[in-house]
Amino acid sequence: MGGHLALELNADRPDGAPLPAVQVTVNGQDVGQLTPTNGWQRYTLTLPSITGPLTITLRSTTFRPRDYDRASPDNRALGVRVRLVAVQP
Repeated sequence: MGGHLALELNADRPDGAPLPAVQVTVNGQDVGQLTPTNGWQRYTLTLPSITGPLTITLRSTTFRPRDYDRASPDNRALGVRVRLVAVQP
């Protein structure tokens, strides 16, 4: 199976925070790196020819909201927001 992988991503980073680097793999094979911006955007990557089930993995650099707003109680390591993952012909 070839085709395309469509992703809708949103960096959702506060002012001053670096944009995330998102590494995308399918069944352990690297298919691309993205740098999402703030606001929802659609990104499309070409899929390699793979038969059978797909395991899609997104790995993102993180930030902690508290590092950019010391009054924030949120000290979670946050990556990137994902609204859609779709495989298309």
